[in-house]
Amino acid sequence: MRDDTVELAQASGTPAVTILCPLDAHHPGNPHDPAVLTDLRNRAEAGVRAYLSGREASSMLSRIDEALRALDLEHPTQGVALFVSPDVSRHIRLDVSVDPEVVVGERFAIRGLLQALQNRPRARVVVLSQARTRCIDLNGNHAVERLEFGFPVEIEPPVEADTPHRDFPLDEHEHAEAAKFVFRAVDHALDELQRRDERPIVLLGVERDLAYFHEITARWAQVVGCLHGDYERQTAAAISDLAQPVLDAHQLEQQQRACADVREAIGRRAVAGVVATWTAARAGRGHQLVVEDTFRYPARVVDDTLEAAQDDAGAIDAIEDTVEEVVRHGGDVLVVPGDSLADVGRIALITRY
Repeated sequence: MRDDTVELAQASGTPAVTILCPLDAHHPGNPHDPAVLTDLRNRAEAGVRAYLSGREASSMLSRIDEALRALDLEHPTQGVALFVSPDVSRHIRLDVSVDPEVVVGERFAIRGLLQALQNRPRARVVVLSQARTRCIDLNGNHAVERLEFGFPVEIEPPVEADTPHRDFPLDEHEHAEAAKFVFRAVDHALDELQRRDERPIVLLGVERDLAYFHEITARWAQVVGCLHGDYERQTAAAISDLAQPVLDAHQLEQQQRACADVREAIGRRAVAGVVATWTAARAGRGHQLVVEDTFRYPARVVDDTLEAAQDDAGAIDAIEDTVEEVVRHGGDVLVVPGDSLADVGRIALITRY
């Protein structure tokens, strides 16, 4: 998905039309989704006609209509993002709901897409059990149980002491080693899966199993949270619901840490405020941008400088422009809740130099 956002940030062609639309994934073929899309399409038409007229406008609107017809509303996801320009026509299915939005401008508006992907990230849940360890991949609101790469892991651990005392039960040390024997197989399967498709990991399991796994795994740094309990028989959807608060807490921690890091770096390797971040992003210096989710700043570019333009119909959103520049030059963007950066201008950028 990162490749998609970079490609969209680098795309050329005016006008660039961005449409974000929530869909009802629980009621395929419902009449409400087409009605919402039609309304968004009509809003896009008004924006297109501010840029084009005559045949050029009709051609652009035909491209938008063609992109809308390509949507599969009989098998909808939670949301969709459409990007249409004279040179590009893309739609991205989203496993997370989005707020309806239309942006028509000189570039695609990708902040909403980045925020949607950030709010319901791709993650992996491992349900630890000495009898049968399961692995569920989360893609937004969609949960899929892995039935490959060794999952579910079901192997027979040692159940008796070595000779000459095979008739004696395992002592506590031997029981621990038997459990670790099982979880080494789990760790091997997880290692193979993470090498192919790395994701943050949530672990579910009883306290003792979590402790055993912690002792033997080399991937603990990728574990973002644990939940104690016996969840071996829960459905994949139920496990997704259980894991979501853990992922939400991890996301909040990441946001708070990023805000703290950028505050600490201001004046050394970070800049804050609209003009300073926009200027640095345009120069290709952006390493990580941190920006509040609802922050907007209408502006005009005059002689390569940014000037506020609150009531100017031809103004750009300098925040969207900054986001796109950072992504276009290979930087990262983290969207944080409103007021997270109120003390430093609501937007800040850690720079490469």
